[in-house]
Amino acid sequence: MPVKPYAVESAVQAVLNHLAEREPRYGQRKPAEFIDSGPLSELDRSGFIDRLYSGQR
Repeated sequence: MPVKPYAVESAVQAVLNHLAEREPRYGQRKPAEFIDSGPLSELDRSGFIDRLYSGQR
């Protein structure tokens, strides 16, 4: 798992494609509708994540 686990649109799209096989409504959805990187971005900008792992790299 990455230290800063930002969602990757292509991975979310893969999940949507899989779901669409059984439920076509998911085929019309966009990955951005399910991604909210706000909280993680705040932690990243504050330096918290870097401080958390500073002694382990």
